Amino acid sequence: KCQPSDVMLDQAAILLFSIHRSSIRNPASNSKYDYRAYAFVHPEGINCTEPLERIGYEVSVRETPVLKTEIEGTLKEYVHEASCCAEKEFLKLYAYTLTEHAVVVHMDLDSIVLKPLDTLFDSMIMDSGSSIRDDLPVMWVNNSLSLPANIEGAFTRDYNLVQPGRRQPHQIGVQGGFLAVKPSMEVYELYRSVIVTGNYTRGNGWGGKLRYGGYYGAAQIQGLCAYFFGHIRPGTSVELNRCYYNAMIDHPRSNDPGTEGKCRTTEKDCQDCRDVAFDDIKTTHFTVCTKPWWCFSHQGNPGRKGYLGGRDGKSYRLCMATHREWFRVRFQLEETWAKLMDTPPPGVNSNVTDNQNFGFCGPTNRSPNYRKMEIPGSALGFGSSLIEL
Repeated sequence: KCQPSDVMLDQAAILLFSIHRSSIRNPASNSKYDYRAYAFVHPEGINCTEPLERIGYEVSVRETPVLKTEIEGTLKEYVHEASCCAEKEFLKLYAYTLTEHAVVVHMDLDSIVLKPLDTLFDSMIMDSGSSIRDDLPVMWVNNSLSLPANIEGAFTRDYNLVQPGRRQPHQIGVQGGFLAVKPSMEVYELYRSVIVTGNYTRGNGWGGKLRYGGYYGAAQIQGLCAYFFGHIRPGTSVELNRCYYNAMIDHPRSNDPGTEGKCRTTEKDCQDCRDVAFDDIKTTHFTVCTKPWWCFSHQGNPGRKGYLGGRDGKSYRLCMATHREWFRVRFQLEETWAKLMDTPPPGVNSNVTDNQNFGFCGPTNRSPNYRKMEIPGSALGFGSSLIEL
């Protein structure tokens, strides 16, 4: 639902403008791909429809693909409590119904695109013999991984969900904030049938002894997609390297008693996503780094290092960089809208671009001091040029 005090619309606008910046509509991006933006809205959130359309989304109000009352198996006992949104999480599966597109990417609103996704799109669309696939950063490259001839889905996993050793990598939940899929009504209906069958048990998860579960969100999209890609339709998807796609900038090793120091991926040696270059990250998801609009990174406060990005503060460098980029995208967006409306941009001081948060946070490190955007009264689009900073 859209509440006056909610920053959901800011998130939606900033995400969409970040996509715009990384598309062919921005010549500086060097991307060859265009985009269309869709929002599937549950009937309970119908008041979000009009403002989302003004931002630039094509909105479709839909009930969840499977109602709880339709589920025949034991899944119905757990789906409502697995995470924030109960069976509404399955709205994400409508991405498969957009069959007029070659590839559809679902992204959570607390994400932004930092670089064009051409390598991913090329790898999914082009012939399996294309050399472009050599440039796609994926997990398990040291295990003689062979990419599927036809990549139907691409995702990242959330290895923070379980302690090392409790699950094998293929059983660990897909991170539900980023899914790239080839639309298919056949696959969509297969997902629906899996949910209706509801073969899910507490503790073990999807498939019972197959153990696709036992973690946050397992009864919903995170466990469902792991089960689907790993068991229902194996050999049709690729696990992207989470340091570059859907990057959360998380600690690679466990801090849990009994598994302290072990790689969460179960590898002996694991990549530390906190060490990658900011310019190499394609998309980022504000989870471990907290949300920019919470304003905890206000003025680069070093005292926040222990909070902003985890227990040892090593994530701080990239968390600060991704937060600043979110605010920079917002600044560019509002400057662009002001230019299209031929009105002065929002009131900011002359040094705003030197500020970590571009002046959008108040004088204290508390989320009520975030200064919300003013969404235009009519759909403007983004024009054909960007305000360079």
